[in-house]
Amino acid sequence: MKKRNSFIMRTGCTLLMLILTASLITSCKKAENDPLPENNQGTENAAAKEESTAASENSAAEGTVSEAAGKDNATDEKKTGGIDDIVGDWELAYTKGHSEYGTDDEPYDYVNMADDPYAATSELIISKKDGKFIADYNFNGYETDIRYLGVEFIKKDGPAYPECENKDWYFEFADPFSKEGTVKKYTLLDSGELVGISLHSEGEKGKEDYYYSLDTEVYLRKDSPEMKNREELRYFETVTVSSLDDLINNIDPNKKVILKKGTYDFTKLDKRRIDSDHIKHLLSQDEIEDGYRTYTLSDFSNFCIEAEEPGEVLICTEEAYDPVMFFRYANNLTLRGLVCGHEVEPGYCSGSVLGFSGSSGIKIDNCKLYGCGTYGLEIHDSEHFDVKDSEIYECTYGLLDIYSSSSLNFENCTFRDSKELSMICVDSGYEIVFDGCTFKNNRINPEYTSCHFVDLSEYSEVTFNSCCFDNNQYNLFSNRKVTTTNCTINDNQDSN
Repeated sequence: MKKRNSFIMRTGCTLLMLILTASLITSCKKAENDPLPENNQGTENAAAKEESTAASENSAAEGTVSEAAGKDNATDEKKTGGIDDIVGDWELAYTKGHSEYGTDDEPYDYVNMADDPYAATSELIISKKDGKFIADYNFNGYETDIRYLGVEFIKKDGPAYPECENKDWYFEFADPFSKEGTVKKYTLLDSGELVGISLHSEGEKGKEDYYYSLDTEVYLRKDSPEMKNREELRYFETVTVSSLDDLINNIDPNKKVILKKGTYDFTKLDKRRIDSDHIKHLLSQDEIEDGYRTYTLSDFSNFCIEAEEPGEVLICTEEAYDPVMFFRYANNLTLRGLVCGHEVEPGYCSGSVLGFSGSSGIKIDNCKLYGCGTYGLEIHDSEHFDVKDSEIYECTYGLLDIYSSSSLNFENCTFRDSKELSMICVDSGYEIVFDGCTFKNNRINPEYTSCHFVDLSEYSEVTFNSCCFDNNQYNLFSNRKVTTTNCTINDNQDSN
């Protein structure tokens, strides 16, 4: 009996629920067609708001899931894209080297720019075909000429070397020609540089037989903005200073030092103010064989001294027997926007304005070199000079003294108002070229009959292209043959 009553009750409840559901559906359909009664509108709005909020929360939750999935996909794409970013046309910008030998605590480091004399040049063109990376490679260096065309570039996991920034992957050539020697590994850094790594190690660190070398070739895209101003690639750091002490204390490889407006007098320089890391670059008389100079700046490379305001920085000395600055073993040095000269009464000076010995890759740009220096430039045992848009004037012996040097180019320079001896002295010099230069108001003392405007030793050569000679006085222009092309000569050769 209880079971029957229970069954009747369950059946009745089910029927009641069906009736209520049907009634609710009918009411909803009516609500869609009829306006809500005014007294129920607030309730319905509240319900709608709750329903909308719930929907928004669901949508936001779905969006979060979708966004998370999107981030995962983006990460995957970034990883893949990072690898695909190796595709393109690349050109070698510079090479860095680091070597360690035996028990020597001083490692050897160097940087060679691709634009430097005798430096290696290289191009690397990478494409992707059928899921494979293909490379055309050309490398020209000292006694080295390598060319690969259409060689597969194979991706491998891990860093190119233990300290490499990119820990995930690198590439190697599938070299069908040779497997000998050190294998180069190529990887892409966060900076966008493509680097080629050559690592070689022998023996145990700290032992006599230990040898370690790491060479890094740095490539940039051919169309990158950095490649349009290649000189700036040379400088890894730029500082601005306002004293001569700070200038010397910042002589470091691959560095540009900007001088603030003012006077920088070497007469007032005190070695005791130079720190232990940089004192090696400032040699005094007793530290070098030809020690007649108070100071010699020595042994550095890839360095620039530039005026913050061109023409407003004076570098000088009050020592009549000293050059204003003398550089020994300076490589890839740039001087820009400077005024250099002696603060000495004319006739009492026996030092040139700027002197160089054993140096290479020198650029003098937009500088003014004035007397009473004996010569504006003294260049000995050096090569590859580019002097541009500069002025040499009021020197007491002549303009240039060149000995055993080559590949010197002077472009759009003015040489004026100097006197006494031969203006351009060349002893064992060749490939010396003046382009678009002006020589005016220079006078050789007529008593020195053996002096010439251009004085050449045997096997020396000088070329003048599109140069102007105006009101210079001399007995004879040159003692040996020189080459002149499209030059204008309006000199007064009567020096009496």
